[in-house]
Amino acid sequence: MCFLRPPCNERERPADWTTPPVEATSRLPEEEEEDCGRRYQVGTFRVVPEEEQELRAQLERLTTKDHGPVFGPCSQLPRHTLQKAKDELNEREETREEVVRELQELVQAEAASGHELARAVAERVQGRDSAFFLRFIRARKFHVGRAYELLRGYVNFRLQYPELFDSLSLEAVRCTVEAGYPGVLSTRDKYGRVVMLFNIENWDSEEITFDEVSGG
Repeated sequence: MCFLRPPCNERERPADWTTPPVEATSRLPEEEEEDCGRRYQVGTFRVVPEEEQELRAQLERLTTKDHGPVFGPCSQLPRHTLQKAKDELNEREETREEVVRELQELVQAEAASGHELARAVAERVQGRDSAFFLRFIRARKFHVGRAYELLRGYVNFRLQYPELFDSLSLEAVRCTVEAGYPGVLSTRDKYGRVVMLFNIENWDSEEITFDEVSGG
């Protein structure tokens, strides 16, 4: 446990004394200590490295040119993107594979319970790579239990509405996208997000059905 407190008075303060940037890793709201007439919260903190501070500052002044391509593989994610994933999704490179493995193990454990949907989930994800599981893990900020619930919902939706997926082909998707239903901007926005547009005014529902748009 780290407990930070400033000097009680100016005579105890060194000339170059500054408070290092810190962030709470855990906090005990009920525990406080009083010193020199001031109250301090007790908890666990870590000093934020300068490199991390710089990356967070960079996130505040990004432009559309600071991000990778919308389509195709990205050989290396920008460092500021990795920092954003760490801050907002709790994603860390050193634990990423472990979390994927935990979700895979949870899928198998739930399937062993004999529940019909749980077995269907295990069958659907069989042979899937880590990138597939990471979609659900990132969407639930690396909380394995919630990621599994999202995965269950994904599989259940596909089972409930097979007509949306069974007849889906790459050619149909290509035609739908080329027709602009939906359209995708060629660059990401300043925050790195992919922007999709749907021009409903020009949509001919007889030429391209709603199911085809959903599939695209």
